Amino acid sequence: MKPYIYSSGIDLWELIEGSNDESLSTVTLLEHSLPEIKAPWESLEEQLLKLWPIRLKWRTLEFGTFYSKSADYILRKRLESQMTPNDLLRKNTKTGIYSYIKSIENTLPIDINEYTYPRCTVLLLMKEKTIELNALWETLSHADKSLTSPHIYNLIKTYKNIIVCRFLESDTEAAIQMICSKENADIIAREVKRQNRTEIPMSSAHLYINRELDIHTP
Repeated sequence: MKPYIYSSGIDLWELIEGSNDESLSTVTLLEHSLPEIKAPWESLEEQLLKLWPIRLKWRTLEFGTFYSKSADYILRKRLESQMTPNDLLRKNTKTGIYSYIKSIENTLPIDINEYTYPRCTVLLLMKEKTIELNALWETLSHADKSLTSPHIYNLIKTYKNIIVCRFLESDTEAAIQMICSKENADIIAREVKRQNRTEIPMSSAHLYINRELDIHTP
């Protein structure tokens, strides 16, 4: 069987922390490896992009201490070389940490390997055709040391139609989490069901990971 989990609130896969706000929901796809989850994600994302056509990659470098000004300069120049006019790179003046928002063309699949450290890198799906990147960067700047559930909560409350996509990998499982408003999560869940996935409770996830779960498991 191919499972998914629908959780009320923000339910981060690898962390105990979360939010019980019932206006938000988390949809989690679960497989045993990243290669296994790649095709289901690309199929799902193809459908989601019809409603959320804007893809943005947010990344923070997490550190802001440099042993010299030249090291800071070299890093900034390297990052700037990867930016386009549609991207935004800024340094947080309070923490000294660089982070950026990069526009991703929606005609090609993303490399999910680039997103498997969700505390510093996430994919954002948005409906708005015109996005003020500086305002979005400011909202995310509070998370430049680590993106946690309170940061995700504030992001969704500020941008009500955003979907925060987290990608995770370990030796035993791979997961993709889509966190958003409950209304939007219901849309995602309907698309997930079209992949012939079966909803399971979070309490049964360990059975799937250990290959002990079949379709008859409650």
